[in-house]
Amino acid sequence: MDDTSTIARIRAACAEDDQPALRAIEEEVDAWQAARDTRLRHPAALAAAAHWYAENGHPVFPCAPGAKHPRIGSAHPDTDPLRGVCKGECGRPGHGFHDATLDPDQITEWWTRWPHANIGLAAGINFDVLDVDGPDGYASLAAVEAEHGPFPHIAYAVTPRGGAHLYMRPTGRSIATGMLPGLDWRGGAPDRTPAGYVLAAPSMSAANGRRYTWTVPLPPA
Repeated sequence: MDDTSTIARIRAACAEDDQPALRAIEEEVDAWQAARDTRLRHPAALAAAAHWYAENGHPVFPCAPGAKHPRIGSAHPDTDPLRGVCKGECGRPGHGFHDATLDPDQITEWWTRWPHANIGLAAGINFDVLDVDGPDGYASLAAVEAEHGPFPHIAYAVTPRGGAHLYMRPTGRSIATGMLPGLDWRGGAPDRTPAGYVLAAPSMSAANGRRYTWTVPLPPA
């Protein structure tokens, strides 16, 4: 189902106050969502999505099922002077988003071992992300766009808590938490070294059972 065409149909039905058409669209959307949810409950769904991202040039790494933190624990214990310094140079897994890869064999290994692992996308390589959290975030976004115009996003995702991720081309700006109420930035260095990450559809939140969902899908890198 295409969001753009569906929205256009809803607007046309509203303009004509065509209640039967609106009910028909609602039934179509409900049926599509039910079918999608059935597909995404398949054990191989997250693995397939992880491979799709990698095949389209977006490095991925596994996060804990239903959660945001990396599935692989740190390669360096608290007493290791390399903790927080090493970005994978040691050759071991356990460096969060620095583990992100396009290697299909590594992705297969990870999601075979952890089929319900959420999908982490490293930010700052092919895109930066504006994380919009809750009513405060939407209010801040509206204020910024009223003054400066719409953010030139290349993709848009809805988060399980009703927030949003606006994907934009890389800017070289790193992480900025609380840049405005409800707005966080995930990016990287000017040389495209990642400095953060986000979860990607169809990752799920265990807190409410909802998934990250694309409204405007991420294009190939």
